Amino acid sequence: MHFTLGSDLVALREHALKTFRDAAPSAEHSLYDDLWAAPPVPDDDSLLRAALIAEAAGASSGPFHPGERIALAWIAARHPGLRPVLESAPHVLAAVCQGTDGALEIRRGAATFAVDGTFRVLAPDTATAGNALVLAAHRRRRFLVSVPLAGRGVQVTASRTVQPDRQLLTVTLDQVGIPEQQALSWDAERALVSLGQVLAAAELLGIMQWTLDACVDRARSREQFGRPIGAFQSVAHTCADMLCAVELSRSMVYAAAARHDGSGAPEAHTAAVTRILLRHESLPVLTEAVQLFGADGLRWSGDLHRQLRRCQVLRSLWGTPASTTDDVIEYLRGQAAAAAAQ
Repeated sequence: MHFTLGSDLVALREHALKTFRDAAPSAEHSLYDDLWAAPPVPDDDSLLRAALIAEAAGASSGPFHPGERIALAWIAARHPGLRPVLESAPHVLAAVCQGTDGALEIRRGAATFAVDGTFRVLAPDTATAGNALVLAAHRRRRFLVSVPLAGRGVQVTASRTVQPDRQLLTVTLDQVGIPEQQALSWDAERALVSLGQVLAAAELLGIMQWTLDACVDRARSREQFGRPIGAFQSVAHTCADMLCAVELSRSMVYAAAARHDGSGAPEAHTAAVTRILLRHESLPVLTEAVQLFGADGLRWSGDLHRQLRRCQVLRSLWGTPASTTDDVIEYLRGQAAAAAAQ
């Protein structure tokens, strides 16, 4: 696949980089409204624009979470029936932790759904209320349900994560009634997870690029034995290996984002391969950077340890490694069966 970014997309990426670097985390909601609006009918560049914005967010050291924000905008744009619900209260997206494996069971009443079960969701460290958008199942049908994070029948336990600005909420629901308008019949679960996987990969790519730039600056400015440490082969080779990992990852992320299946989401098998690759390539880049910076890289006032923590959290989202690998294996088996049938 021959592919290059057009001048308009390059300009968008540069504008997004500047926007995130200059913005305060409290302005995150308005940033996505200004940078990217999900078109009701996806065009050829809509997913790629979203990936470039996610990459720019990763390349900034601020605690931005583009994958969840853009995925929520994607849901609202394609399912107007949920838009009033999403606008009525702040929402977090439980599919980030659920993947395609963890749908809750719901029971249908006269005009409501009764929801029971337990799910986990990542939320900002300051969040104490609001709603979560959860994948649920009823008689083999799948639903996207908005459930409260506070109130009768809701028990929430907050746990710290390695990322200082995020907490993991374990939410237990005991016969919580949900109005029908807060439950949407949902057949795009796989598309939503694929979208999240590519956006998380794009954010990881931005983190890797930020890390490479920081290491190159360090290698040029830090001196030992009367010369920059970048003059030593071991340091130069480490930076070269990082560059190879970044460019390989960039090619995969852009290729996945440049293709969509007609719904505005990436092809499922391409998204799964992208997630596997970025999960494999990202952490070694960050850990090598810690080695290059030494103790200075783990100063609480510095940014490297924050990027390392973001990387660790992002690698765990949007499905388990086993489920992602199964998606790739299923696709390859289908391709082999189709080839054998010809």
